[in-house]
Amino acid sequence: MSNLIYVTIILGIFDTTACLAAKFWAAGKGSWLFAFSVFCFAIAGVFFAYSLKFNPVAIINVLWVAASVVFVTLFGVFYFKENISVFQYLGLVLVVIGFVLINLKN
Repeated sequence: MSNLIYVTIILGIFDTTACLAAKFWAAGKGSWLFAFSVFCFAIAGVFFAYSLKFNPVAIINVLWVAASVVFVTLFGVFYFKENISVFQYLGLVLVVIGFVLINLKN
């Protein structure tokens, strides 16, 4: 795998962790989760900024958002038991296909 994919996965993991911490904080699970969420978003921002030295902003941003969408949706469906429609599943598949296509080399 290329460094671009590794950085994107790291960005997605920190973004997902931040989103989950914010979700738990909003549910009243602990006030420290808000600070942890902000910290994880900040770390994701550092990785994002660093990756801009090597890749175009448009590509990094699309890959970061795609990874985050997939990770957060999977946690929402499997951990929080949230329901998504068939069309939303189709959209998720299209996001994954887009992620793969953007990473293909010419």
